[in-house]
Amino acid sequence: ILASKPLSSDIDLETTVVKDLTNKSTLFIPEAIYKPFANTAIKISGVISQGENGEIAKSPNQVRVSISGSF
Repeated sequence: ILASKPLSSDIDLETTVVKDLTNKSTLFIPEAIYKPFANTAIKISGVISQGENGEIAKSPNQVRVSISGSF
């Protein structure tokens, strides 16, 4: 039986290469977050908040990353 088990994690923008601002659909996630699920079918999605001038928000609370896979 395969069950979906979603995870959620806040990541610190100052210690993570998060995003290429020229490609707003790209989100880079640290290996430490997804490596435990390397043998599963993984779907990774994330949302990044940007400041008024386009800079990446520095608060970890403004970055939500969810990882879901079959376990």
